[in-house]
Amino acid sequence: MIIVLCALYPEAEPVIKKLSLKQDKADRFYKKYCNNDNSICLYITGPGPINAATATSYALAENKTDIDDIQIVNFGSCAFLDGNVKPSGICLCSKIVNIDSGRTFYPDMLLKSSLDEATIVTGSRIYEKKFENAKGESPVSNNEGRTLQTSFLEETDPSLYDMEAAAIYEAASHFVGPHQMHFLKYITDEGDGCITPEIVRTRAQESLDDVVEYLKALELLVDDLAASDLSEGLLSIQDRFIEDLHASFTMQHQIHQLLRYADIAGIDFEKILTKLYDDDKLPCRDKRQGLKVLEEVRSYIDGSTEMER
Repeated sequence: MIIVLCALYPEAEPVIKKLSLKQDKADRFYKKYCNNDNSICLYITGPGPINAATATSYALAENKTDIDDIQIVNFGSCAFLDGNVKPSGICLCSKIVNIDSGRTFYPDMLLKSSLDEATIVTGSRIYEKKFENAKGESPVSNNEGRTLQTSFLEETDPSLYDMEAAAIYEAASHFVGPHQMHFLKYITDEGDGCITPEIVRTRAQESLDDVVEYLKALELLVDDLAASDLSEGLLSIQDRFIEDLHASFTMQHQIHQLLRYADIAGIDFEKILTKLYDDDKLPCRDKRQGLKVLEEVRSYIDGSTEMER
């Protein structure tokens, strides 16, 4: 199942029409649109972090029986914050920064995509580019009035700003893993205040082909994951890995999902573990070290780190 979360109806409207989603009028709390078999459900969350977090928790709790196979897609508009090159189409956000808490999050990029990657900063205020300082930096204020200079961001990635992504990530992380979250954003403005519902709708329409292609690829991945059963050999590997990581219940769930993905993607999971044992990273001393090793395994599987030959 794919849950699509959009803050505003003008963001969602082109997707709703393209995928022939119908409103579920039985839902009393949110505007919810689904396809015929409920494999794709789109919720209008309302703008801002509180609305986004509340709607995310509601959507996941409502579909908790399918939680292992759910994929969350946050699709919506954003402001261009900083970067060497301004993207012209949809961006896939590989790094999320919560300006209010200072925390940073990294969704797993398990689904291979040709979309441009970007960092997105989430705040509880509408971004307004009122001035630049002597260094050409645009300060972004959080809800306590502190400013965050855009120079802290990776210079190689374009940087975006919205009011929902970090809240959705943090709320969803209570239910699902980082490999079950995807953040697709398109640019409508640069904090100049020149934005209308029509601009939001038009930019969403221009991004429609890319987002639909991504959703279709994700739907295939969901189907493959749902159909995949681990062999006895992989189950044995999983049990040993869980024990040697001192894995918590949440970590065990993540390990199982990573193994399923590696299996259908043709990734040699045993080879990854052999390297970790050879490097004396396994078995781990405790759960804290186990978390670090699990992140390393995740990076090999999602392709962000290459294994030495």
